[in-house]
This record gives sequence, structure tokens and C-alpha cells, in this order.
Amino acid sequence: MEVSFDTLAEAMYIAPFACLAHNKFEEGVEDPVFTYANKASLELFERTWDQMIGMPSRNSAEAAAQEDRTQVLEAAATGGSVQDYSGWRISKSGKRFRVKDLKLFNVTELDGTLWGQAAVFNQYELEDGTVVTVQGQAPPPSAIEIPPSQEEVDAAAAAVQEQAVAVRQLKEAQGLPNQVSGNRRVQGRGPWLRDHHVDCLLLTCRAVACERG
Repeated sequence: MEVSFDTLAEAMYIAPFACLAHNKFEEGVEDPVFTYANKASLELFERTWDQMIGMPSRNSAEAAAQEDRTQVLEAAATGGSVQDYSGWRISKSGKRFRVKDLKLFNVTELDGTLWGQAAVFNQYELEDGTVVTVQGQAPPPSAIEIPPSQEEVDAAAAAVQEQAVAVRQLKEAQGLPNQVSGNRRVQGRGPWLRDHHVDCLLLTCRAVACERG
């Protein structure tokens, strides 16, 4: 599979796996909200992008599953990642499903500061025992092959940092706070307009893809 940084956002959005992220470690955030969800996860949770982004991530699980969810989030926070997790989640309409073999990992800023967490999985089980494999699309054409060279990673990281500075300056000029909160302001951004946190997530997921071979 060939994926370049320029096409990574589109490839991630249409990928044959579910990917979600929340801002668990962001300064001032006590109730993390979803900051990213690709097409497969939006369909599974039966929500639109605007409904999902900015929603408290705890709402992805019903009350009976909250303790289990908290434990796995804290395990990843401490150890960096959790492999092969399975747990029950719930969609907007109340449909229950059990994610299978989920990988949960921390996402950092480019300077290594913890920012959030992301989850990736490609199978889930319905209440009747049916196991469903997530469907997706082939990535868009690219001239750069996974795994990327160090030069490609450095160039992508520099581009992300430059974008982060521009976004920060724009927010300051408009009098907006730099942190993401659970309000409607973060919604309407859409899966194609990336910010530096989304780019950090994409780079991390790309590294995970390389590890998985």
C-alpha cells in the first residue's frame, strides 16, 4: 500500500478500519471529547461528523461499560498503548456492539507532550454473536510508499509545525482559545480540513501501520 502525507487524511478517513481520537491529556480538559472519527467509525456509531466531533467520548459506552472503559484508557495512558482490547460500545440509536482486538495508543504533540489517545479496530461483534469486518476503500494514489523515509517524516513534521504556528496565530488574532473544548466551535471543521492535532494523529497512525507491517 502506498500513502503519502498529502493523501494521508483522505486515506485515513476512508480506510477499512475504524479510527477515533479524543483529547484526554489536553490542558484544562476534564471531560475529553472526540476530536477525530473516520468514515467507518461514524457509520458504526450512527453519527455525522458534526454530531461526533465535540461529543464527550464517554458517551460512546453505556453506564455498565464505563468502569471497563476507564480502566483501559488509564492502562494506555500509563503504558503508552493497549493491544487486543475488546469491550462493549453503543451507537446513537442504542445498538450495542463489542469492538474486537482494538489497539489504543497515546498521541503526542511533535515535542513529545501527551495530547490525546486514539483507537483503531477493524472488527466488531453484534449482540447476536455476528462478527463484522469493517469495510473501506483503497487509499488514493501516491508516490510515497510506507514505510516512509526519515527525510519524509522530518518534512511532514516540519509542515505540521508550520501549520500549527499559523493556526495558533490565527486563533490569537480572532481572540479564540487554543485548546479544544466540547463546544460547537470544533464542529463543522470536517474530515478534510486538518489542524495540527489531526496531523499528529495521522503521523502516529502511519507509524502504527508501519509497525503492523
